[in-house]
Amino acid sequence: PMPAFFVFIEFDGKESAQRVFLVHVDESISFDILRRLHEAEHRGEGHTLHKKTMTVKYDDTHLLADVSGDSLKLAMREHMGPSMSEYVMKKNSFLSTAGFDDGSAQLTISAIGVENLSKLVEMSLGLTDDAIVSTFVAFKQRFGKKSNVPFINDKDVKLGMPDLKPSFEGVIKFKTDKLGPSLVFPAKLYFSPFNEVVPKKMRRGRIAVAFFDLIFNPFTSESTYTFSFSGKILGIKMLRDGLKFMEILSTPGQLIYSELIAGQQPTMRFEVKSPGMLFELKNELNAVEAGMRILALLDISNDTKMSLEQATRSASRLAEMDMVLHADAGQLKLDIPCHDRPLMDGRELVCIQFFSTPVGEIHVGVFVTLIGKPLPTVSGYTLLPTSKNIERIVIREQGEKIERENLVAATIAIEQKYADEYDVAILFEKNDL
Repeated sequence: PMPAFFVFIEFDGKESAQRVFLVHVDESISFDILRRLHEAEHRGEGHTLHKKTMTVKYDDTHLLADVSGDSLKLAMREHMGPSMSEYVMKKNSFLSTAGFDDGSAQLTISAIGVENLSKLVEMSLGLTDDAIVSTFVAFKQRFGKKSNVPFINDKDVKLGMPDLKPSFEGVIKFKTDKLGPSLVFPAKLYFSPFNEVVPKKMRRGRIAVAFFDLIFNPFTSESTYTFSFSGKILGIKMLRDGLKFMEILSTPGQLIYSELIAGQQPTMRFEVKSPGMLFELKNELNAVEAGMRILALLDISNDTKMSLEQATRSASRLAEMDMVLHADAGQLKLDIPCHDRPLMDGRELVCIQFFSTPVGEIHVGVFVTLIGKPLPTVSGYTLLPTSKNIERIVIREQGEKIERENLVAATIAIEQKYADEYDVAILFEKNDL
């Protein structure tokens, strides 16, 4: 890896040197030397390397400024750069990697039987961790030349591709109406490298999204969908869209127009028919959509994340808050038990209520007031409100704590706001906040 040079001196028939040329043994020359050495060894001529020759050419681009030791020294330093250690490290790296553009080994594997071939294709798409191959033979390879003797020759080998990379990355769009909106998901596209050697009916591609896989055969239009939301925390919109897509797939025969857009690659357009799969997550879909409406109404960022498990646990509270926030005052009715303090005749009643619910990773609370004339009943009063107001919005981020006294203070402030003109009823215990 140390610096090496060829120095050509031209005398032109005179006693002293007339011109001096300096040729640096750079990556280009090193590559040619390594390639020729490797080819000779591949032909079994490694014992006669001392008899091999190579022509090194020079021209005016290699000419020194003048015939002197200083010019030679300066030219050499220009090639080596300011740091000898960096020069040696860079050259070492090149010498260790040159000739491996097509890989460092050539592998030959065989799998017997449809089942083993299918598992091999699935493994190459990242669907399984490994597959068993009947034989595994590996030859070292450099400069496109395969060694004569394999360095691995085994049978019944477990083969894996742990660093599998997608063929392309982009987005996939689904819609049921060519003119309508799309469900859009970031996606990764995989094609099995074994597609060229297996029968057409066994060839597979995979479109991978965070929570589902679409496995398809590009020749037969056969496709299967596999969903997995368990343990995945997604953006609330992506979770909603994923559940909507599952709902679409539950309609037998529904035609779905699909587009896969991956960078500069041509857009892949295809149509699939819904298999009519069972959809058992309608309550969760309703809960997620309720959460999105709550966030939108309260002007809270829609970047909130949510899991399917969170949607299941919070479904009833999300539905309650969604109903209260979006209902008109005239759609609501409150039955209020008797108070220790009787209501004043002729005054309207303000009822203060606090609603809260988790929306994925955040907790949302609202103080709501309902205003109207109380109507006496046997057990107390009925309020048919004519006005509904959202007084305060409370947000608790994940890991954040809100002190109870702050919530109590907010309640008292709302109560005092209306106390002079209205009777006020607080429909919760302050200490329960």
